Amino acid sequence: GKSVVFDSDPLPERFEIMGAPVVSLVLSSDKPQANIVVRLCDVTPDGQSARVSFGVLNLSHRYSHERPEPLVPGQAERVNIKLNDCAHKFHADNRIRLAISSHYWPMIWPSPEDPTLVITTAVSHLDLPHRPEGSGNDWHPDTDDAVGAMHGEITWLRHGSYGRSKHIDDLEGLTDVINEVDEGHYRLEQTGLTVGGRKYEVSRIRANEPTSAECVFERSQQMGREDNPISFKLKTRLSCDRDNFFLEGTCDTYESERRIHSKAWNLEIARDHL
Repeated sequence: GKSVVFDSDPLPERFEIMGAPVVSLVLSSDKPQANIVVRLCDVTPDGQSARVSFGVLNLSHRYSHERPEPLVPGQAERVNIKLNDCAHKFHADNRIRLAISSHYWPMIWPSPEDPTLVITTAVSHLDLPHRPEGSGNDWHPDTDDAVGAMHGEITWLRHGSYGRSKHIDDLEGLTDVINEVDEGHYRLEQTGLTVGGRKYEVSRIRANEPTSAECVFERSQQMGREDNPISFKLKTRLSCDRDNFFLEGTCDTYESERRIHSKAWNLEIARDHL
């Protein structure tokens, strides 16, 4: 959502790509710091859209990652965004979509201020790595069965699960994206080693307040013999203001139920064009 989209006409025939799409845009920003996110999508005749590839550029890094430079508000510049390498077949009657946004939360951290980007479409373009039919460079995998290491016998003591949810508080203007992963708990019968773990992550942001962004991450892991397991519990929180990131966390290590090590940290890190 909250993207400007450009759709092609329905394709008259199948169109294949292989390589890295590149988008060249002439744009300006009203803020010195901004990100741009470009997604290449395949849209079916009934309107379903599937992401094929995407690229992200912190516009302060438009010239160099080693020496970032802030944007000059209102000044138009050409920037090139290389998308991830991909191989894809667009079917006849589908459309090719380009979706452009300045946010991609929680995949990327938002800029300190919400920017407004102005794109000059007449001199902007998309270069697709077209792969013509019958190009003669097809790779055919071996027909023999794959060979790999033998897997030892395991016994599940607790099966795992995965959950992803989104919670919107309209009253507070808050959006939470929650990921919960239970890796389960199992025993390697060959050695008697037991392994298990859990992850919990919340990415939270308030509408129209980019410096309200925060992530909370919790991780626990257990490994060892059933009569003497080793485990750790980690909890971190990342937040920010206009100038700095704030990272706080704790990590505790246990032998059986006895805590044998504990560490806490509270760091302030300059944003440095982020």
